[in-house]
Amino acid sequence: MTCTKLYNSISVFFLICLLDARHELEESKRQREWAFVERDKMISERDSVSVYCDQLRRERDGAVCDLNSALQDSNDIRRQKNDAIRELKEFRY
Repeated sequence: MTCTKLYNSISVFFLICLLDARHELEESKRQREWAFVERDKMISERDSVSVYCDQLRRERDGAVCDLNSALQDSNDIRRQKNDAIRELKEFRY
């Protein structure tokens, strides 16, 4: 094999290696971009869930306050009823 043929063979092999490396680089770039897009989706979803949880917490806190008010009203009515029954018993005797 002459030097020229050997040089051409090495050049072709080197070119093939470069093309393979370039292909791997492009694939790695695509995978990296896909990973960033997926990460951004997850962050967006996490933020959305966080906002929804905060909203549910506020609604729960409001419902607990309403329930507490209703229980206090119920206790007041029960006290008034007991007082009225006591007064009625006093009037009867």
